[in-house]
Amino acid sequence: MITHIHIHDNDGRYDQHASLGAGTVNFDMLFKVLRNEDYNGTITIERIVDENIISDLEKVRHYISKNPERFLKNLSNGQMA
Repeated sequence: MITHIHIHDNDGRYDQHASLGAGTVNFDMLFKVLRNEDYNGTITIERIVDENIISDLEKVRHYISKNPERFLKNLSNGQMA
């Protein structure tokens, strides 16, 4: 059982921890799989804090908003920020 994931983008060759959408990771597919598997664990954006971090948070919110009840099951008990 997976209870926590770290996400970031990269060019497919190096572990760059780039802004979401800046590389080759298919986040639409990732979040579709998470929804289909009823994932309700935590998600960490694993990269440096810079001027793009707010954009990354908005992208994650966008993906979660497609089916919030599956991603936000643990919000009320403090497991997800």
